[in-house]
Amino acid sequence: MIMKKVLFLLLPLITVLFSLQSTAQIASFSFSLNSTSASYGWNDPGWTNVYGDPYTGVRTATAGGITITSINVLNWSTNTNNTCASDLMGASGGTYFPANVLRNYWYQAGATSAFNQAYPQLRLSGLNKDSSYIIRMSTSSLYNVGDPMLYTVSGRTLYPSQSIYAYNNTATGITFQQIYPDANGVISVYINTTSGKIFAALSGLQVFPGSANVGVPVVAITSPDNNDVLAEESSVTINATASELGSTISKVEFFVDTTRVGQSTTPPFQCTWTNPDAGIHTLTARATDATGTAGSAAITVSIESLSSFWSMTGNIRANADSNFLGTVDTNRLAFRTNNVERMSITKDGNVAIGTSRVPTGYMLAVKGSGIFTHLQVKSVANWPDYVFEKKYQLMTLEDLEAYIDKYKHLPDVLSVANVNAEGVDLGANQAAILKNVEELTLHLIQENKQLKAQSGKTAELENKIADQDRQISEQNTHFADLQRQIDALKGLLNKTNN
Repeated sequence: MIMKKVLFLLLPLITVLFSLQSTAQIASFSFSLNSTSASYGWNDPGWTNVYGDPYTGVRTATAGGITITSINVLNWSTNTNNTCASDLMGASGGTYFPANVLRNYWYQAGATSAFNQAYPQLRLSGLNKDSSYIIRMSTSSLYNVGDPMLYTVSGRTLYPSQSIYAYNNTATGITFQQIYPDANGVISVYINTTSGKIFAALSGLQVFPGSANVGVPVVAITSPDNNDVLAEESSVTINATASELGSTISKVEFFVDTTRVGQSTTPPFQCTWTNPDAGIHTLTARATDATGTAGSAAITVSIESLSSFWSMTGNIRANADSNFLGTVDTNRLAFRTNNVERMSITKDGNVAIGTSRVPTGYMLAVKGSGIFTHLQVKSVANWPDYVFEKKYQLMTLEDLEAYIDKYKHLPDVLSVANVNAEGVDLGANQAAILKNVEELTLHLIQENKQLKAQSGKTAELENKIADQDRQISEQNTHFADLQRQIDALKGLLNKTNN
């Protein structure tokens, strides 16, 4: 009873402590060149401004128990201006982060501003190494010189990068979820350029507990497929799916390399890429939710020049040794319909259908389904009829049970890991299944013999029990006769005595 009273008195204090713990590590940092005491005055309530140039000195600030630092001036790459901070260079009217936050930024520029895991630009410390965190970032630029820019974080591990398009951006940002700090309670942040670009910036960064309700869109490109080969000057339809639990998707933007080619606001999300240029291109679908948080997915496709194609309008009725359809060099032979590649033959004679790649060691690769009225696999070595030989050592059911408990599949039959890694050899797999069926058949035959033998012994035992029952019945009848005789003698003796 005393313990209940103590707990009752401590409960409000415990609640307060948990509340403090859950809100202590929430921090919002903005980045600018000048301090908040300057005439600019853009330090929004709830935001801690980290000001100064990270290229000329290490900059540090603390909020919510979390410390952010620019680490080292050598971690920042600059251009001819010899600076990595700028004010009033972002678009006005920001909504994803406050407008004043998105007007200013720290940045990297130049040829050495690409990602290098050894040189992060920011470090977050004071974090609980056993807790997860959510990090949101965004920026804005009045000049279209760096899109897309690349953000990356690392803690316990290096997490996949995300890209952001900063040109005139006011309403979008990116979110990293379930980020675990390293053993020292540190998360590193990278701000980098993408290939061919020379500028990447960061205006604001927020840290939330991993349990916070901060979602991010899940997006995927459904067509074309990754590594598809498409025809030049044809129209390519790009399809994507996008969703987010607890929120709605406001738009899906489509990019070819860094150029936006379309936008869709309602499902099915798609756009048409017209007259693609020959070469290898990156297709990106970027979904933005109702709060402005963006998520993206990307694939690579190849566009082949029409000048490398040929067509044939008739048949050649001649000797196939001197008149043929094909190539005389080492280039692969591609077949197209509707100006889209459907099949190809490599210089070695390997055939690819629905794909341009034939894995090493195979003569035929088909990306898609097939239907057959008859399929026959020949030359399967060691067909398992040897199971029925007298000398064959049959695995006991106890050993079979132990094998299944250990490996989770039948002996000689492929495991799911093997199937996922290597596929299935139909002939070998059929032989392995047949071997197990034949072994199980032998077990059934043995079991049937044992059942028959047991049935015979049971019948013999039942006959013995029936004989014993008859003998007992006869003895009971005999005892009854004796009892009647005894009773009769007793009656005579009584009369004699009387």
